Amino acid sequence: MKAKGKSNYLKQNKVFINSDLTKKERGIQKTLRDRAAIETAKGNAARVGYQYIIINGIKHSWNKKENKIEEIENPINIEQENSKN
Repeated sequence: MKAKGKSNYLKQNKVFINSDLTKKERGIQKTLRDRAAIETAKGNAARVGYQYIIINGIKHSWNKKENKIEEIENPINIEQENSKN
């Protein structure tokens, strides 16, 4: 039970648990979190997942070959998908 209480503390203080990621993966996640912060500052809704970011319901993925964030060609509007369920 104590560990569950600590997880809330970690969320509030922006502490991330990255021990299971490689150095390269941690760098990608940092880039995505930075982009999410920029988008949030602009007033857009942004959520970060493993090697992807959702900005205003449109999913953008990390392109490993070009080392940059790209919009997925057939984006699924997350808000519409959730309303179907």
